[in-house]
Amino acid sequence: MILSSADIASLAPIIYSLLLVWGLLDCFFGHPLFKITVAVFGMFAGALLGAQIGFIWFDGRWLPAVIGLVTGGIAGALLAYYCILAGAAIFGGLFGAVLIFASMQHISPEIAGVAAAVGGVVFAFISVVLVAQ
Repeated sequence: MILSSADIASLAPIIYSLLLVWGLLDCFFGHPLFKITVAVFGMFAGALLGAQIGFIWFDGRWLPAVIGLVTGGIAGALLAYYCILAGAAIFGGLFGAVLIFASMQHISPEIAGVAAAVGGVVFAFISVVLVAQ
């Protein structure tokens, strides 16, 4: 079953509510829960990267993509959990890059890529400083 954009839009309030609750739990229960949060995001990022690598390297076959999805997810979760500063830097940098790129795309598309790279580095630095405290 493929979801239409209307179906996905109807799920948005539920997803936003879950993310808000998770953020509040992260805020009030501190570092142990934050490590789990970073591991979950690391799992998603690793799974996406592993699936893409498996899909592209093996000419679009689904089995290598699934194997890459599972191994990438496990590797991403473990790497992000045990290297919390690296995980925070990566996800803070990605957040900053996406935020700056989306903002600059409407203002000045010519420099959006450079601004996103600079914003990613700045947000990564801020993330590491905040987590290391």
